[in-house]
Amino acid sequence: MAEAELEYHTHQSSAVFVGVPLCSNIENFASSIGKEIDPKFKQYSKAPIKAVFWTTTPWSLPANAAIAYNENILYTLVLSKDSDGHTFYIIANDCLPRVLASVKKNFESVVEFKGKCYFIIYFSSQSKNSISYKDF
Repeated sequence: MAEAELEYHTHQSSAVFVGVPLCSNIENFASSIGKEIDPKFKQYSKAPIKAVFWTTTPWSLPANAAIAYNENILYTLVLSKDSDGHTFYIIANDCLPRVLASVKKNFESVVEFKGKCYFIIYFSSQSKNSISYKDF
C-alpha cells in the first residue's frame, strides 16, 4: 500500500493506576525527602504509603522491577481518608487532577517534593517479597 492509501483511526487505550507500597512510614519518608510533615498527619503514622503510576499494559505488571520518575518534576504526597482506611499516595503534580478525578476518593495534600528525592526511596516489589528500587 502506498502511504496515501493508509487510513489512520484515533485510538484511545485504557489505562490502570497502580499503587506500589513503600518500605517506609510517614516519619521516615519525610526525613528521606528532607521535608517537615504537618503534625496533624502524625496520627496516620501506620498508614501505608504508595507511589502511583499508570500503565496501558497491565499484563506487564508481574514483571515490573522499577518505577520511572523524573527528578525535575514535582510530586505530591496526598492522604486518602476513606471508610476503608487511610493511605498516603505519591502522585506526579501534572497527573494529580486526572488521578483524583478517576479514583473518586477524598484526598488531602500533605507535602510537595521534587522527583530528585525519589532516588533514596525503596519500594516493595509487587510480584515478589523482595525489595526493589526505582533508580536505574
